[in-house]
Amino acid sequence: MQPVIIDGQVAKDFWLSAIEEQSPPETGRIATLAQWQLDTCLPAVILQTDDNPETLFDHLEQLALIAVHFPDMNDGRGFSMGRALREAGFKGELRATGRYIRDQLQYLKRCGFNAFSLPRGTTPAAALESLNEINIHYQAAHDLTEPLFKPLG
Repeated sequence: MQPVIIDGQVAKDFWLSAIEEQSPPETGRIATLAQWQLDTCLPAVILQTDDNPETLFDHLEQLALIAVHFPDMNDGRGFSMGRALREAGFKGELRATGRYIRDQLQYLKRCGFNAFSLPRGTTPAAALESLNEINIHYQAAHDLTEPLFKPLG
């Protein structure tokens, strides 16, 4: 099992990935969107980048975890999904999973992700270092709602 970082700390992951054949999944599993739609009381769901995050907007308060799976490091749709979920009011664990690289962690954090299932080959120490490498940001984002500099006039 790969390490997980939650809120800047290495953590033990007690969530298991959904098994498509189970409907609904057993306790402690992250449901696929299709499984979750059959039982919207499930506390955890994983979105693929072609899923519509707006499907969850009316249920954000009851979800403990939303995972977004990145199928490829070049697929930026997950970043937009994370930002949309945070802007819609999701306060729980927003976890990036799949194929992203260490250099993208800082950007994922800026989009609202606070948890990361680390890709193979990424150590927790390297991931934590990456999350804190840049501490000055000129643009507003989820983690800094005002830009560093405002235009004059």
